[in-house]
Amino acid sequence: LMESRDESAPRIDIPGILLSIPGLFLLVYAIIEAGNQGWTAPEVLQTFAISAILLTAFALWESRAKEPMLPLYFFKNMSFTAANLAMVLVMFAMFGSIFFMSQYLQSVIGYSALEAGVRMLPLALTMVVASIASSRVAARIGTKYTVALGIFIAGLGLLYMSQFFAVDSSYATIIIGIILLPLGLGMTMSPATNSVMQSIPTNKAGIGSAMNDTTRQLGGALGVAILGTLMNNVYIKDIQALKATPVGNMPAELFQIIESSIQGANIVVATAPLPEPAKQLILETANAAFVNGMTSAMLIGAGLMFTASLLTLAILPAKVQAPEEQSAEIELDSAPAAAD
Repeated sequence: LMESRDESAPRIDIPGILLSIPGLFLLVYAIIEAGNQGWTAPEVLQTFAISAILLTAFALWESRAKEPMLPLYFFKNMSFTAANLAMVLVMFAMFGSIFFMSQYLQSVIGYSALEAGVRMLPLALTMVVASIASSRVAARIGTKYTVALGIFIAGLGLLYMSQFFAVDSSYATIIIGIILLPLGLGMTMSPATNSVMQSIPTNKAGIGSAMNDTTRQLGGALGVAILGTLMNNVYIKDIQALKATPVGNMPAELFQIIESSIQGANIVVATAPLPEPAKQLILETANAAFVNGMTSAMLIGAGLMFTASLLTLAILPAKVQAPEEQSAEIELDSAPAAAD
């Protein structure tokens, strides 16, 4: 590959940095806090409002700045926009599911951290193989259909997990989801990245690479925040069932620890001076609440993936569209030849 360099590299866009970073931070923070305080809590609504103001100001600044950190006209090219959207959703699914899986394997199924890590290895291996094979698939059926198919398979993976993962699932059941999800993710990432990088001018490759990394990080953060919030809401709701049992008489401090997370429930069971039947009831209720929250969030994630697959088919061009600058240069270069 040839080295590329922007001979007229712009200065650092300080206002863009000062508007975008706090805006994205507050967006993710608001989503996380919504899981703890509720979506209509005053602090949550205020944080969402401030985030919206900052991100709107960022977009307005970037549209008027002489040297923007992110030229907004790039988004006119759907090869750029749709591929970045696909990357956000792919990382949304991957980070959200891994966030669940590590807790599920350890806190519910009962594996140690090392045992859980070893059992998650097929996820990484499958993603590597799928990423390598995706270039051949894209060469045969095109970027649009490869990316859409990959997102659809990832959706199937989440749908499978939402229907078959249970408190007592065997690893033979679990590994199917562990393989199916990264199969779709790996098939999507490489073609989507190529679409982003080929849709912008060569001398702006640094911006394309930065945007690609940003969408990955943003998608991952939103996946953990949104799916985690959905799971947490269901967990807190289901764990309230303990209040109607003899365990409901325990000290409020202990119940708050149980309510905080599945790990908190395990800590109470391991350390609190409670009768064995009470500990067993806490553990069973917490495990069921976590799995119900996890599978509910995965079902919503699957629906999002299927919608994203259809959206990709609708807006991602079949072939990567060259950037406007590059197209203009090609026309100028070919004009003299035509005249001759």
